[in-house]
Amino acid sequence: MDIQGVCPACEAVALDYSPVQTDDSGVHYPWECQSCEARGKEYYTIEFSHHDEMSAQEIEEQITAELKKMHGDRVKTGKALSKRQREDK
Repeated sequence: MDIQGVCPACEAVALDYSPVQTDDSGVHYPWECQSCEARGKEYYTIEFSHHDEMSAQEIEEQITAELKKMHGDRVKTGKALSKRQREDK
């Protein structure tokens, strides 16, 4: 049996998932069955959807916000430079 969320060994709906992982085969969630203790990986395919264009400033603001969540006020902010701006220096 190969059904999402169902243990292929005992057919119980008792999978405990670990965080998502990636490898050469794609994206998968490691799991352990809470009923029979079988272990495995549930694989998923990813399909391109669309681009979400961001300016250099938006990217810097997003990164800075994430870093501040992790490191608090120890994060210093500065102006992001585009590739062309860096090459011109």
